[in-house]
Formats: sequence, structure tokens, C-alpha cells
Amino acid sequence: MIKFFRKIRQKLLDENKLSKYLLYAIGEIILVIIGILIALFINNKNEVRMVENKFITNLLQVQKELELNIENTNSSINYYLTKDNLIASVMADSLTTKDYYSDMKNINIKPSKGQGLCYIIFNTTQVNTLNNRVVKLNQNTDKLPNEFYPILEEINKIYSQFRTIVMDWNAKMLTLENSNIAKFSDNYNWFNKVYYFEKSNSEAFEYFVNDPIYKNLVSQYSFLSEEHFKSIKTFRNEGIKLHTAISDFLRLEAKTDSISNKFILDKELLDCYAGKYSFGSDSYFEITIKNNKLFLSYEFENLELTDISETKFVGVDNDFSITFENTNNCISNSFIFQQDGVSYKFIK
Repeated sequence: MIKFFRKIRQKLLDENKLSKYLLYAIGEIILVIIGILIALFINNKNEVRMVENKFITNLLQVQKELELNIENTNSSINYYLTKDNLIASVMADSLTTKDYYSDMKNINIKPSKGQGLCYIIFNTTQVNTLNNRVVKLNQNTDKLPNEFYPILEEINKIYSQFRTIVMDWNAKMLTLENSNIAKFSDNYNWFNKVYYFEKSNSEAFEYFVNDPIYKNLVSQYSFLSEEHFKSIKTFRNEGIKLHTAISDFLRLEAKTDSISNKFILDKELLDCYAGKYSFGSDSYFEITIKNNKLFLSYEFENLELTDISETKFVGVDNDFSITFENTNNCISNSFIFQQDGVSYKFIK
């Protein structure tokens, strides 16, 4: 091909046809430029495709990491539900030293000493939320197609806003825990025996039952832990929405066969829970469904619920839990409503 063009050039020069030669030369330059542009276009397309494929690979990893983060919130939510019951008992002045002896006796069968009566203000829960894959996802995004940016912005919002709040409250609660431990270690000889060696101590139990300053400390812990609890539930709820959004995006892009929405409960199961429930003759709750979410309705209130298992739900913006019972054959006959250490059984 190169020899062919050389022959044409040489023929035109030999025939002294300068104008035709110049036109030919210009045409040849244009052809070269077009070739370069085509090569650049193909190269750029390949680069964009590589960036796109890498983004989708990282997006799948973000979703898996998100699943771990959501699962990590479950233990913290259960921790605070138990802790709230203990706090409510302390603040109600309903405990005796016998309760502390009994609780200490059974401490070995409990999931953690932070959920025992003697350890209310000396332990907290720390939610481990990973973001390594989100960091990778944000690398080399300048050549991403425009349709990828909305899902990227949504991911960054969840992690920069809601995850950051959880991490901040993790730090605040840990600071409070360490402060209380230091304070009691310095001032009460019995503290180390109870806290570190889990030994019953009558002096400690008398203090927990009777000292008004201790109840002030429990109240302070309760106020702060409630905010921590809310931040965890919010992050979990927003994380579930994000998990679904990623699945929907990937399906639209036809880059994956299927993504399991493992945190979205089956509609048939939700239908089992729907209906009116009563406690006695005067108290009624209704469980309703909207956009595949459960709501607890009474009077003019509609309180959204978020699931931490197939049968256990907590209020998104309220500190209560609902545990459904007798769900065999898609029949839910009752649920246990629990708040502030008090439980009520509602029957369908």
C-alpha cells in the first residue's frame, strides 16, 4: 500500500502536475488524520469499557461489603434492645440486691457481660462498618459514562453521611465507657472484682440499688446510647435501600444475572403479618404494608418498622421492638411488643 502511494506521488512529480500533487498531498494528510482520530476513538472506547467493567466489578464488591455492614448492625441492635430493658429496670427503682446476685450467677450463659445489670454503663457496642470497596470504587471515575454517576453519588452519600454518624457515635460511646471505668476504678475498691473478675459483691450491689448518682450516670448513658442506637438503625435502613438500588442498577445494565436481595423480606411473609392485633379490649395495633415495608399503625400514627430477622422488627425512628409468634403456614397469631423493659402480647 505504501509503495502504491509512492508511485502515484512520483508519477505526478514526473508529469510536473504540481497542483494535482498538492491536492493529493492534502488528501493524504486528511486520511492520516482520520486514521489517527479513528485509532484514538477506538482506544478511548476501550479505555471507557475497561473503566466501566472495573467499576461494575467494584460495585459488586461494594454490595457484598454492604451486606457485611448490614449484618454487623444486627448484633448492635439486639444489644441495645436488651440494654434498654436493663436501663428501664434501673430507672424504675424496681431492682433489689437479689436481682444483681441472680444476674451475676447467670452471667456465664449471657452473650456478653455488657448485657448484665452490673455492666450497664461500663460497656457499649461498636459497629464495625467497612468502606474499603467504596474507596476503590471512587478511583479512576473520570471516564465513566454519565449513567453511572447517580449510583456512585448515592453510595457516597450513604457512606459519607450515615456511616460517618455511626462512627462518630461509636467513638463517643467508647469515650463514655472508658470514662466510667476509670472513674469507678479510682473510687470504688469493689469495682475491679465485679467488672474484671465477675465476682458477686454486696457492697457493689447496694451501691447499684441505692445510690442516686449512679442512676444519674445510667440516665446519661441512656440518653447517649439512644442516639447511637438511632444512628445504627438509620444506617442499616439506608444500607438496605442502597443494596436494592445497586441490584436494580446492575439489572438495568444487564451486567449480572441476578443479585439476591437477602435483606428484603418476601411479600408473602409480610402479608402473613398484616392485620389487626389487640391487647385486652381497649388497645389495638394494626400492621400494614406499604412499598414492601411494615408499619405499626394506631390512632393517627404510622410507625415504620425495619427487620433484623424474619420475625423480629424494630421501629425506624422509635425505640421499640416487635417479635411475631406462631408464623407456621403463613399464619401470625400474635406478636410481642417490647419497649422500656416492658412487654405486651398482642393477639390477632
